[in-house]
Amino acid sequence: MGEVDSKKERPMRLQDWEATIQTIAAECNRNLNGANKILMTWRARLEKEPHLLQPYQIDQLVREVRQRLIQVNR
Repeated sequence: MGEVDSKKERPMRLQDWEATIQTIAAECNRNLNGANKILMTWRARLEKEPHLLQPYQIDQLVREVRQRLIQVNR
């Protein structure tokens, strides 16, 4: 039963990933026309990380970066 519990979605603290979010956003800001490609590349990179983020956690990071890009480009 402990194995099932460990796979449940746990709230993610975006503050813990601030450096990564800023790095991704900076890359996207340098190349606005290729932002989607950069996000896809980062998504693949994060899936392979040793800590193995869950897909929903990677989605949260990507959503946060997209939100910041929208705010910056307004």
